[in-house]
Order: sequence, then C-alpha cells, then structure tokens
Amino acid sequence: MIKLIEKKHSLLHLAFHSFCGREGEILLAPLDVHFDQENIVRPDLIYIRLERMEIIRDGYVFGVPDLVMEIMSESTGKRGKTIKKLYERFGVKEYWVVDPVYRLVEPFMLDNGRYLLEAILTEQDRRTIWASTSLT
Repeated sequence: MIKLIEKKHSLLHLAFHSFCGREGEILLAPLDVHFDQENIVRPDLIYIRLERMEIIRDGYVFGVPDLVMEIMSESTGKRGKTIKKLYERFGVKEYWVVDPVYRLVEPFMLDNGRYLLEAILTEQDRRTIWASTSLT
C-alpha cells in the first residue's frame, strides 16, 4: 500500500508540475504546514506561488499555502470534513480531494470564506481546470 501511495504522489506531482511548476513551489508529504501553534497539518501535496515563498522556512510551511491536496484513504476519509473546515477557516484558496479508489478529483475554491465545489473530475475529463483557478 505504501508503494502505491508513493506512486500516486509522484504521478500527481508530475501532472501538477507540468503546469504550475514554473509559477510556484510544489511540495509533497511529509511536510508540516503550521497555520498557528495549535493547528499543524500534513497535506499530501502543497502548492505555494513564487511571490509567497517566504512562508517556507526550515523545512516547514509557516502560513497558508495557495493550494493543498489530500489523497483519500481510510484514515483521511474519516477526518476529511474536519480538515476541510480547518483549511477553509485559515483561508487556503484551493483544496483538492483526490479519491484513488473511484478515480475522482474534487477541486474546492474558497469563495467568501466558504468552499465551493468547482467540479467532480474523472480520469476521462481532459479539461484544464487551472484556467479557472487562482493559480494562473
């Protein structure tokens, strides 16, 4: 199972890097994101735009990333709603949920302090969702 997750992380990194790698930094777990002293998370993938690189210090992220991505598993599925609310509360602009079992991606965009589901994407979807995101 660990090899499968590592492979999925690598594939996501490659797919994401092909578009956003020039515009910012893509970081993979394990890497802690410190919103404050009590709220520390470890998303599967983190994206930070170049103009905000100062939040990466000493091997950690201290502040709010532009995008976080979670790959669902048995353990993350149970805490998915709680972690989504935390990302929403701290103002993470985009939160993507990747479901490797059903092969879905659900990109959520922050709008007036609340996440809105932009789409439910399958592997057959070939559109570029970054065209409508804050990452471009």
